[in-house]
Amino acid sequence: MFPLHVHDRMIFLKFVPLLTMLSIFFFDRITKVLIKSHMFYGESHPVLPFFNLTHLENTGAAFGMGQNQNKFFIGLSVAILIGLFFIARKSKESGLKTRVAFSLIVGGALGNLYDRITQGSVTDFLDFYAGSHHWPAFNIADSSIFMGALLLALFEWNVKEVSA
Repeated sequence: MFPLHVHDRMIFLKFVPLLTMLSIFFFDRITKVLIKSHMFYGESHPVLPFFNLTHLENTGAAFGMGQNQNKFFIGLSVAILIGLFFIARKSKESGLKTRVAFSLIVGGALGNLYDRITQGSVTDFLDFYAGSHHWPAFNIADSSIFMGALLLALFEWNVKEVSA
């Protein structure tokens, strides 16, 4: 691989958050399309002793809360995305790690928002369990939102710990 000049590297780093967000959105879309095109609703395929691929549709929020409140969750998602946009703009001087964490959240939120707008529900398919106890099914977008929020919390905790 050829070395990047400092200027080229700076330009590339500016696009990493955008590329991260778009990658999450498209990976989420592709996985959901594959699940919907190859599995019936409710169909489950064991993958590992603690993990199934299971096609489910969620009209609520995380863990199935607030079922059949799609319009509310569309509005809430749009409001959160607008809020995240302003927070990200305000923290423009923040490091690349923080911007990538925000882009993980936004990419995931856009993936689930797309589902809500186009089909009235969110496609979930990652089904982890222990014995007969199943964790609520989720998808790539949910995972990305969780990871982005976790990273932001860790970065904030680290900053407060260093400044203390």
